[in-house]
Amino acid sequence: MSVKAVTHLNFRGDARAALTFYQSVFDGHLAVVTYKDAGNIQDPAEAEQVMWGQVAAENGFRVMAHDVPASQPWDQGEDAFFLAHWAAERRGLERFRTEQPPYSILNRAIEREVLPVCERYGMGTLVWSPLAMGPLTGRHRRGRPSGAHAARMKWVPQHLTDQRKLDAVEQLLVLAEQAGLSLTHMAMAFAATHPGVTAAVIGPRTVAHLDDLLAGATATPDDELLDRIDTIVPPGTDVGPLDVAHVPPSLAQSALRRRQAGERAVVSA
Repeated sequence: MSVKAVTHLNFRGDARAALTFYQSVFDGHLAVVTYKDAGNIQDPAEAEQVMWGQVAAENGFRVMAHDVPASQPWDQGEDAFFLAHWAAERRGLERFRTEQPPYSILNRAIEREVLPVCERYGMGTLVWSPLAMGPLTGRHRRGRPSGAHAARMKWVPQHLTDQRKLDAVEQLLVLAEQAGLSLTHMAMAFAATHPGVTAAVIGPRTVAHLDDLLAGATATPDDELLDRIDTIVPPGTDVGPLDVAHVPPSLAQSALRRRQAGERAVVSA
């Protein structure tokens, strides 16, 4: 079975211009459905904006684009995944086929919504960094220097010194040893166990790292082991953010989480 991924871009009124640009570069067929065409005008000023658009070229190139309504809270990188499905499902159009979020024992937030949505819509999920960008290799320990790896990078990423992560790693190392597994093998097996995960993307730096990961490909965690992992890192939670984690405006901007000062009373006068 082959899986074809189509890039979907979200804009604030610039989707048509973006699609026209891609058409000029790849000489593909441009198809556009506006909010007016779909009979779904929420704001007259947005009637001619793109509810769904696509450029498809004979060489196989394809890109989709969408103008997010002004009534929908959104910023670059926020809610694009769900908005794309909303538009595609509403019009019966081509949709995302795969998603690539981070996922590991230490970063399980996607279990709350992303993985269930992927399962519901039949999407593949190619999760990345099942070793949590380093901590689940076991080389970064509490009270121990990170060694040559940190020296090579010239700096130590914050997530490698996060005490919450380091505390969890110490517990996971003990658990892995009791299960007869290395920490890396247990981490890889965990990521592949969720029914919503299609595959885990790895990034070994050396051949030795690759050999180690491949050697653990047949590891199969039992329910008891998974239950004990859940007690260390509860389902759907992150043990501290990744350095590369996206922080949407809804979290970064306190004003978006607070009513105006005069509107905060539980009962209006």
